[in-house]
Amino acid sequence: VFSKVMAPSTTIQSLDQPSNSTSVDETSFMDEPAKMMNSPVMTPPRSIALDATSFNVESSESMILQEWRAIRSQQDNEYNESLLADIEKERRRRCYEVLEERRKKAIEDRRQQIDAQVEPPDGEFLKVKYPNGDVRKRKFIMSDPIQEKDDPTNAAYTCVGSPKPQSPVPLSYVEPVVDLFTTHSAVFNLNAVEPTEPVVIAINEETPLSSPFSQPTDIIDVSLDQEMAQEKVDLQSILAKLHNKIDSNLSPTANQINVFRENILQCSLQAFRRQRFNPQAKLDVVFVDAGENVEGAIDEGGPTREYLRLLMRAIHQANIFQGPEKDRSLALDTHALESKMYSAVGKMISVCVVHGGVGPHFFSERLFQQVCGLPTSPVSLDEIGDHSLMEQLIKIQEATTVAEANSAIADAADSLNILGALRHITDLSERTSLVQSAGEFYLKGRVQVALDQLSEGFKTLGLLEELQKHPALFYDMFVKEQRPLLAKDLSSLFQVDFSPQGSNKRSLENRTICYWRDWLIDVEEGEINSVTLESIMEFATGASTIPPLGFPHQPEIQFLHQDGKIFPEANTCLITLRLPVHAEYETFKTYMREGIIQSPCFGVV
Repeated sequence: VFSKVMAPSTTIQSLDQPSNSTSVDETSFMDEPAKMMNSPVMTPPRSIALDATSFNVESSESMILQEWRAIRSQQDNEYNESLLADIEKERRRRCYEVLEERRKKAIEDRRQQIDAQVEPPDGEFLKVKYPNGDVRKRKFIMSDPIQEKDDPTNAAYTCVGSPKPQSPVPLSYVEPVVDLFTTHSAVFNLNAVEPTEPVVIAINEETPLSSPFSQPTDIIDVSLDQEMAQEKVDLQSILAKLHNKIDSNLSPTANQINVFRENILQCSLQAFRRQRFNPQAKLDVVFVDAGENVEGAIDEGGPTREYLRLLMRAIHQANIFQGPEKDRSLALDTHALESKMYSAVGKMISVCVVHGGVGPHFFSERLFQQVCGLPTSPVSLDEIGDHSLMEQLIKIQEATTVAEANSAIADAADSLNILGALRHITDLSERTSLVQSAGEFYLKGRVQVALDQLSEGFKTLGLLEELQKHPALFYDMFVKEQRPLLAKDLSSLFQVDFSPQGSNKRSLENRTICYWRDWLIDVEEGEINSVTLESIMEFATGASTIPPLGFPHQPEIQFLHQDGKIFPEANTCLITLRLPVHAEYETFKTYMREGIIQSPCFGVV
């Protein structure tokens, strides 16, 4: 409330309650000319100066009031716009939940429908391969037609059939043509005859989409507009959209990353801080060994995949993070702030995610929520990385009397004072508020500048925008621990390049594939020392798991029939694994193990 103090003859008036009546001084001022005209002697009235001052003050107050009202109007408009945006965001979230619930129900109904159909014993196999590596087979009668049906599950697949032939054509299967940046495609030919009872061929690509950020709410009058009904958003499509920003034909000199395996992070900082480093161009990764010699790999994709995997591992151990291995939060490092390392790390994570589909898988839920701009959950004392402060806050929290709580507060006075939470309490109920205030500042306010830097780095390639628009889709990639590989994942990932059927080589290759699959099972069971399924994947592809975007080429297995080729070989650029041909399984197992563990880098066996 603004007010102005004037002379005793003036009116003191609040700006919030402007008066419509005329003040005493204003009336006096208006009557003064008439009095002067009737006066025989024209003398200057003494009240003129005072009344003029009052008039100027009133005008000034009126201007201030108008400005104040304009500010209030602008604030109201901004608040209403923000409120409408929140309402729209909530409506879209509810629509998403309804759409997701319908999708899951459609998937379950379709599963039951498929399971209810009896597989004919004398039919022909149709094999379907999925992007996650799973392979499913089912027999169909050759006279059964294909029926195209609307798919309410939003599964991403394309089924291409040949035109109806004039004469019967035997059922034949061609390996799926997989476009890893758009959809899954299965190409096959069927002899088409007049339908008797249609058979539904379903290719299930279930992608569970669940939001861990909101509690279930009652949905009242939710309308699915055309945009929501047609929108098919999943992690793969988002990453594909971001990946399309990369010019794979452009690899400037500034994008060359000279990597020394023992100091991945520092080598990366050197490259990412170059003024002309372009994240929208292809990376050129050159590995250098301890003798400063190039390892012998030209980067056509394989070295980049291995580098991104090693870089994410180095970021995981960086000193800007703290806490448990699988639940890391931001640590405050003044040197890292001054050198803008938080921003550089955010840029590195963005490049890892968009260029190679490599996710952190170690963010704490709170850190992920902070980056995505989501409301954070109440502070848990276990999240506080400073063990001394955590013990002090636990002591305050567990106090049973006011005197005991105040004594614990006094013991922690220095820490609480820095956190802005030092105060005495008069009731035990106040201790929780004090502990929450201290924990909230430690976990958020204290590292806000570092968080802003990290978020600035996430703007690289548009990742931050997608994170904030679709946090549920990125949750598993950033927070949840990576799913361990299984033997069947590797077994179904590779397409086998067999020799012609009936040849002598084909017989040896069939035996070798059996050895390969048995060996994968032994590795999964832990029976092969020092070898894991992840290390096999790294040897063959440069990646430790199957990226969400998949691989740019179909991984392939070839065979080494030449004499002297007793160890496995791999080309991580073409994603080709070459298996040695041995007569006995024990020999195959021994040389496979030795070949994997003795090949830590490119060009070394």
